[in-house]
Amino acid sequence: MNAPDTFIDLVYSDENKQNYIGLGNPNARILIIGREPAHDLNTQVGREAFFQDQELNRVNWKNLIENRPIEGRCNPRRPFPNQKCLRANGDNDGTAST
Repeated sequence: MNAPDTFIDLVYSDENKQNYIGLGNPNARILIIGREPAHDLNTQVGREAFFQDQELNRVNWKNLIENRPIEGRCNPRRPFPNQKCLRANGDNDGTAST
């Protein structure tokens, strides 16, 4: 994966003690960093979602940089792989093409 050196430094930094880095394209003008999703940790489903989305986030960024397979279900570069990026035509039948 091609990513800016500053992003790669963040992923591998020993000073960064958090597992959650963020989601999206590190080469884009805007990358959402540190906006972790909320999960109900009182349920098994919530705990599993927390593990998949947050605990594996940094691991999976490393896997992407090193061209290794993603662990679990969440690819941090493409967190919504089934999203259709359609241009809305005013009839409320698509999403914004942002």
